[in-house]
Amino acid sequence: MLTTTSCNNSTSSEKAPVVESNQALDAIYTRTSVRQYDASRAIAKDTVDMILRAAMSAPTAVNRQPWAFVVRDIQLMA
Repeated sequence: MLTTTSCNNSTSSEKAPVVESNQALDAIYTRTSVRQYDASRAIAKDTVDMILRAAMSAPTAVNRQPWAFVVRDIQLMA
């Protein structure tokens, strides 16, 4: 559950909004950007499907949904 306080015309002397910790915020604040991938580590198809469904459900401006997703399966490419 996410809760915040109002930020109407706040000044620097006022306290910052109070935000309760949750998994979504923790994931956002602790994200990493992987630059090297270990091709020997397989990801289950169910996991890939779940991630793609979540990504496709993300809100977009004017519901344009301008994304394109590419999933590569090295085993199928061999």
